[in-house]
Amino acid sequence: MNDLPNCLNVGTPGMYADDTNVTFSAATIPDLKANKLFLNVAKTEFMVISSRQKLQSLNDYTMNIHIDGVPINQSNQSKSLGLIIDENLSWKAHIHEISKKVSSSILTQQLSEKLQKLQNRAIRVITKSSYDTSPRFLLISLGWDN
Repeated sequence: MNDLPNCLNVGTPGMYADDTNVTFSAATIPDLKANKLFLNVAKTEFMVISSRQKLQSLNDYTMNIHIDGVPINQSNQSKSLGLIIDENLSWKAHIHEISKKVSSSILTQQLSEKLQKLQNRAIRVITKSSYDTSPRFLLISLGWDN
């Protein structure tokens, strides 16, 4: 794989650990040329990146790319090093994905209550207080937050 940059006449490789992206650019779609590389065709896809207006005008133009007779799927977004790149180079898909991850990791009310009960028990043990001592009072006296 390290020799890949030396084998390309056109295209720019991006190699990161076991992932490789090859980027080709041209003024028009017919100007794009394919290198005959050995690829994992099952993982290979292509994406046309342009402005929204230009992509809409290209909707009638069908791109059929085949490698060893296997059709390659066109994608409207791709993930590279954790960054989601879409066909318009907007941040919409990336921000949506980050929002989903953040949203799923926020504590639910039920988990928050469990943690609060554990903190209440811990503060009673630390202060050698009885079970019926108000945890709120103990939290205030130690300057702890809920």
